[in-house]
Amino acid sequence: LNKSQSGAYLLAAYALNDKEIWVQSILSFQIFLLMEPDSHRSKNAFEEMLQVMHVKKTTEEPVERSFIQKQLERHSKKDTSTTTTKVTPPLDVYQDVNRELVYNAIESTLDSLNTSIEQDSIANDSTSTLLYNSFKEVTRNIFTVLSEENDGTKKGFIWSFHVPVITKILNSPYFDTYCRYISVAYFPESLEWWENNQESAAKFVRWFEKGDEDE
Repeated sequence: LNKSQSGAYLLAAYALNDKEIWVQSILSFQIFLLMEPDSHRSKNAFEEMLQVMHVKKTTEEPVERSFIQKQLERHSKKDTSTTTTKVTPPLDVYQDVNRELVYNAIESTLDSLNTSIEQDSIANDSTSTLLYNSFKEVTRNIFTVLSEENDGTKKGFIWSFHVPVITKILNSPYFDTYCRYISVAYFPESLEWWENNQESAAKFVRWFEKGDEDE
């Protein structure tokens, strides 16, 4: 997991989100956070990812982005203002991704959790726990839908790289560890987990990089 290569995934996640290619944006955010889980820009990226995942409502002000991304935005015509009104994203099939299927999985997951996260912060433990559980279960169901859709006939980078990666994580004993690992910059309890479970985190990284030797 080479941090020197993580920036490309972060820029891709931002660019894809700006173009409303939101499923691919979520996966790019997750790959970035897997490679760089513990920086200042990781926290900002995680916040924006939660909004793309519909786990949190869009904030009144745009989420802080990296300097490079802000420079790119200055030369684009995109209106970067945001709204707190929930807007349904594009649901047509794009790059063989059935976005309506993914969106319905997100909505049904949140409904089943009876979760509506509208707070501007995660200042108290109960809100933080609800938000983390929503993130984890929505991630699980996005991974599940895409893994089940990957029947070997679909083409494109998402199907040749992103989906095999998330399927590997989903079907492993490390899914819970993965969710804690990529959220250490955002959730205080994930950071506490990181500090108290260094060997578990290292074991997950070894497994991801080298295969099944630690299972």
